[in-house]
Amino acid sequence: PSISRRHYTLHGDMITNEWARKAAKYDCLHSLQPAIGAFLYDALQPFIGRRASRIYGLQELFDCGLSVAGGSDCPVSMPNWRQGVQAAVTRKADATGNVHCPELALTVEEGIKLFTYNGAYQEHMERCAAPLNPTRWLTSRCWSKTSSPWIPRILARWT
Repeated sequence: PSISRRHYTLHGDMITNEWARKAAKYDCLHSLQPAIGAFLYDALQPFIGRRASRIYGLQELFDCGLSVAGGSDCPVSMPNWRQGVQAAVTRKADATGNVHCPELALTVEEGIKLFTYNGAYQEHMERCAAPLNPTRWLTSRCWSKTSSPWIPRILARWT
């Protein structure tokens, strides 16, 4: 019985619904990188079979009440939030174009929330960063070419 610490897991690409419900109950969050799924769906099939199609099952996680934030895990995938939203919404493999478990896809609105409000909430920044409106910071970030490549810079201000 205390304020939420907003602990979160990273890279839980294949967590179970049971675990997701338990985490949601204790306000634990989850962070993953949907764009990585676009090149893993087909690549993992020979090793783990049908389970490969179910990785990044975002709709199930949302349905379990789990707050999930999206990221890129750069340099594994490009730090492009639109690419992440596209992967979360289409679940299409980059190499073959095969769609894997479309029932696990998010709507466009849910995909955008994944990379805006949910990311801000995870970082305790929901009051200043999301939801998007003229007084809030856009939560999408990019790497500055003029500074250290490891220092994130705010890309833009929503106006």
